[in-house]
Amino acid sequence: MRLSDDKISHMTHVLLRELLAKDTIDIIEEEGTVRHAIR
Repeated sequence: MRLSDDKISHMTHVLLRELLAKDTIDIIEEEGTVRHAIR
């Protein structure tokens, strides 16, 4: 089965978005932990 360029770029896009979302969530959680520790 050969993947078309469109399929590949779409999959890459989705994967990147997933990774970005995960990073963002990690950052937000870290911020929350830091703020909580400061109080």
